[in-house]
Amino acid sequence: MSCGASAMRGPNRRYDELASLFDERIVMALPGFAGRVEGRDALVDSYREFMDRSTLVHYEEDPPAIDIFGDTVIATFHWSMQWITQDVENRAAGSDAFVLRRVGPPAAANRWIAVWRTMPVESGA
Repeated sequence: MSCGASAMRGPNRRYDELASLFDERIVMALPGFAGRVEGRDALVDSYREFMDRSTLVHYEEDPPAIDIFGDTVIATFHWSMQWITQDVENRAAGSDAFVLRRVGPPAAANRWIAVWRTMPVESGA
């Protein structure tokens, strides 16, 4: 399910494809609710900035838990990753929580876009 990870793997960073997964008004609550990234362009830019300055060494995520409430979905999953930035190896693990809503006409009723995200990072990761 990962909103973004698969579009960022490999040398083809498909930012337009990534953008299509997000509502134009998406909000990402930063870890610890320390701030917010507001809007599709700003969120995609945050992925782009990370990938431009880092080399992703390893990324793994568990299958998501998905809860459906009519036209709203909450998807959560655990992840771990390793990356290199400025010759420094980094590791982190945590969870992602996405809120998605169903969009489009009834014939396309299975199209979902993310409207809200947060990613608590585990302490000591």
